[in-house]
Formats: sequence, structure tokens, C-alpha cells
Amino acid sequence: MLDLSRFQSRLQAADPLTEFGIVEKVVASTIESHGPNVTMGCVCWLENQGRRIPVEVVGFTDGKVIAMPLGKIDGVRQGDILQASGRTASIGMSEQLQGRILDGLGRPIDDRPLPLVLHPQDLYAEPAIR
Repeated sequence: MLDLSRFQSRLQAADPLTEFGIVEKVVASTIESHGPNVTMGCVCWLENQGRRIPVEVVGFTDGKVIAMPLGKIDGVRQGDILQASGRTASIGMSEQLQGRILDGLGRPIDDRPLPLVLHPQDLYAEPAIR
């Protein structure tokens, strides 16, 4: 009998349905696309010339999705693909990050590595009460 147990964790983490959209317009730092079917704050991947650029959905207008890039968008053009991630913007948190300098994506810019253990925190969550 074939043992498939080694694939169990990958199957549980896989998203069987992925939604896509097509970039229709880029104006300044906003990207307007037809689709995907997402919610406000959702993070998507913009596929451009072999790169995957993270973008965050910030609005909707006339049935179109409006997204803001979370990385450089030079070379982005009409017809590029926008893929929904199914997740909202989040950042890894740890007590070891106190006093550290991070960029807007939570990457260190102080020449020190990230802690090994990070706990994901939704950027739009209600503040924790201590």
C-alpha cells in the first residue's frame, strides 16, 4: 500500500481555490484591477515579469479592486495578474522585537536577524487589553 502520510501537512495547508484578477490601470501608487473577489485589507500577490509583489486591498470603485503596493512596482503594467492570498495584512510579533527597527513589511533594517519564533498578529486587530 502507498504511504501518503508525508503529504498530509502540505495538503492541510494548501488552498484548493485561488482567485485571480487582471490589472486594468495603475495610477501613481494605486493598482486597479478587475477581480479577484477579495475583502478590504486582503493581501494579494501581483505577478509581474517573474516577480511576486505583495499588495494590500484598500478599496473598491465601480466593481474594481483598488490595491496599494507593499513593494516596488516598477514595470507593472496592464494585464498583469493579481492573485488573492486569502489572508489579511499581518506581522510577526515577539517580545524580542522590542527596540528593533523594522520596515513597513516587518523586515529588519537594523542589520540584525529576526527572532526564530514569531507570532502572527493581524494589523487590523483590536488592541490587546492587559
